[in-house]
Amino acid sequence: MEYKKHLPKLSPELEAKRLRELYSLEILDTPPNEQLNNIVKLASQICGVPISLVSLVDNNRQWFKAREGLGAEETPREVAFCAHAIMGEELFIVNDARADIRFADNPLVLDDPNVIFYAGAPLDMGDGTNVGTLCVIDHEPRELSEQQQNQLKLLADQVVFLLKHHKREIINEKISKILAKLHRLHVKEFSKVEDIIQEYLNAGMELLNLEFAISSRIEETDYIIESCISPNNELQIGAVFELPGTYCSRVVELEKSVTYEEVGSIPEMLGHPVYQNMKLESYIGTPIWVNGRIYGTVNFSSRAIRKRKFSSAEVQFVEILADLIGKRIGEFADYQRFRFAFKIFDKSPDFIGIADAKTGKSMFHNKAFEEAVGKKGSDEIPIAEFHPDWATDIVVSKGLPEAMEKGVWSGETALLRPDGSETPVLQTIVVHKDLYNDVQYVSTIMQDITRQKSLESKLVEAKETALETAKIKSEFLATVSHEIRTPMNGILGMVSLLHSTKLSAEQEDMLRTIDTCGQDLINILNDVLDLSKMESKKLNIENIPFDLQKTMEDLSFLFIPRAKERGNSLALNMDPSLNHYFIGDPLRLKQIVGNFVSNAIKFTENGKVDIIVKSEFINSQEQIKISVKDNGTGIKKENQIKIFEAFSQEDSSTTRMYGGTGLGLSIASNLAHLMDAKIDLESEFGKGSCFSITIKLPRADEKSVLETQEQENNNIKGSRQDLPASTNQDTKILLVEDNPINQKLVLAFLNKLGYKADTATNGAEAIEQVNHTSYDIILMDVQMPIMDGVSATKNIRGMEIDQPHIVALTANILPEDVQKYIDAGMDSHLGKPVSKDELAQVISSFGKKQKEKAS
Repeated sequence: MEYKKHLPKLSPELEAKRLRELYSLEILDTPPNEQLNNIVKLASQICGVPISLVSLVDNNRQWFKAREGLGAEETPREVAFCAHAIMGEELFIVNDARADIRFADNPLVLDDPNVIFYAGAPLDMGDGTNVGTLCVIDHEPRELSEQQQNQLKLLADQVVFLLKHHKREIINEKISKILAKLHRLHVKEFSKVEDIIQEYLNAGMELLNLEFAISSRIEETDYIIESCISPNNELQIGAVFELPGTYCSRVVELEKSVTYEEVGSIPEMLGHPVYQNMKLESYIGTPIWVNGRIYGTVNFSSRAIRKRKFSSAEVQFVEILADLIGKRIGEFADYQRFRFAFKIFDKSPDFIGIADAKTGKSMFHNKAFEEAVGKKGSDEIPIAEFHPDWATDIVVSKGLPEAMEKGVWSGETALLRPDGSETPVLQTIVVHKDLYNDVQYVSTIMQDITRQKSLESKLVEAKETALETAKIKSEFLATVSHEIRTPMNGILGMVSLLHSTKLSAEQEDMLRTIDTCGQDLINILNDVLDLSKMESKKLNIENIPFDLQKTMEDLSFLFIPRAKERGNSLALNMDPSLNHYFIGDPLRLKQIVGNFVSNAIKFTENGKVDIIVKSEFINSQEQIKISVKDNGTGIKKENQIKIFEAFSQEDSSTTRMYGGTGLGLSIASNLAHLMDAKIDLESEFGKGSCFSITIKLPRADEKSVLETQEQENNNIKGSRQDLPASTNQDTKILLVEDNPINQKLVLAFLNKLGYKADTATNGAEAIEQVNHTSYDIILMDVQMPIMDGVSATKNIRGMEIDQPHIVALTANILPEDVQKYIDAGMDSHLGKPVSKDELAQVISSFGKKQKEKAS
């Protein structure tokens, strides 16, 4: 795959540094990690996207250590969005890749996995070495809130911590192997010092995985090989070279350790005799000190380029070997001087210790360990005293048995400080066996994970905040539903009853207008409740023939009274050449534009609001553009994106001054996206705003539009015809409703249907009446004082009576609410506003059930 058109490049020096850091993790092409898998799942949930990845970028690919929602394990670096994200320090966000010149023709955008939205947080291991990203991906344009961005960066910090922990865990295991190896060498008898030095070199090669190992002696300018290991015995003990012609000359000059990962990348080293003759690319060497002077060097090298940088632990190990070799040379088999080598570990911030496996008592602690527990390892103290009781239980019941079985165990425990406080640690336990496979010693390395625990606490808090936000939104929608539907039940119900009376043509027209407006308000409320459906992509868009001009005229007619109240003029300007008939969803389109008009009127006083409808040709295709322009307060530039977020307004003063929920524009934006339309905003603070929607609508013919309108008229006419009065006057009905208007309305509907009903104003009254009268049907309001409908239903279901058919009357019509009522024992539900037809259907359904039961 060739796609390097927009591939960014780091400087060679920084790229080499970055790759060494990446390879030092020793994590590429390793099995999945549960903790990282959990992080990508959490990132996907927080950001509301289907795909989340921990992507590690090497020199020619990006490999996914953890992935959610994606099957691929890697992609070429040249097409990777993450190759751009690792260039900087902050979140790299592409809201719509199709509109971004860098990615519009990217194969990952044009084909599977269809990356449209991307946000990547660099994984900075220190000094700007970004080894990869924690990224989230969606198949459609989107934006992350500030809270989501902060949480994504927090999760990236946690990934970095885990990667560093993984690196240190590898190092810890290697250090433990070092301790075991050195201890075995210490107790083993050697006849010659050369033999033990050879074993030290073997230990170094085992750890470093390099081809050559040398222990040298230096006399003036001569470099003499005393012990060595090399492929095909290329090097011989006793061989003499000129010191300036060796890599070790730099070690002697600096009197400290020297490392090279790729000699060929260092211009001044290309002519070095060792590189010219042996092509040794990687090298690590350190001085051997004896009696206060440089005796020689110990070094390891290879013809292969070392992909990762030598770690500080590896350098320390070579220094330990050099020190041990120096001590063996100075005083063979001197145990005290061997222990002196362990002082190097005193430099480590980690807690390192060794214990006797048979006695369970300490033998050695480094300085950090001693300072933490206030006791010396040489004091032979039981290891249980270094941990709180709960941590000791873990070490004894799980840590030591697993280490005995597998050789190593790692888990979270704690160190007990002298003042009784606990330091949380990640503890690694390694067992060391003798020649007879018996466990002799146990070594442990512990890192302070206080910071990690703090990060985990913040992540839990972030998750709880997200859940609380979702709960608040759900409660808000339920409250809005109930509070608006309750009065609308009375309004639309009375309109329905008025339709059955004698009316003049003018009255009929006015009543039709009230009915239309009321139904539109109910539809808008339904859209608010469908906000969660939009987010879960479960809201369907209609495609029916409609008259665009009539739709816009109805909309403007609805808002004229409101505009006049604010002293505004409201004008509809339709392009006279524009076709009137299209196929689409007129209700949703009217809702979007209605949001624009409502806001324009709200934020304009003694001004003007214009609805402008015209056609535009984009890429030779006709599209309709509907704009709502006002000369009101306008919107500050920094707030123009925020106002499209759910539950957001320009600032907190907006709610106090103008009211509103802050949902309107968010709903409009979601609906526009579902209709494959585009919303634009132009605004200047203090001068006004212009909201526009541009949408492609297929044309329709006049005949299909008229047929649709006729069908709707027939439906309305049919719904207003009274059903024939029931002949079953013996059906006993109890209406439980605390709102007098709603009670009056439902009784009127029942009367029209030929039924009479008793009434109760709360659940307690209903239970009292059920005790004295056997009812066939109970119409039960849900929210009432004294006792609500759910509690009353549970009480009635527990009574030894002929159980009635209980119907929930509720303004809460979300699926989870309806299920709650069914679970409480109700048989069905009627959503408010209650219609006569729906009421008749419930009673009719009950009648059918009674007949089936009787037969």
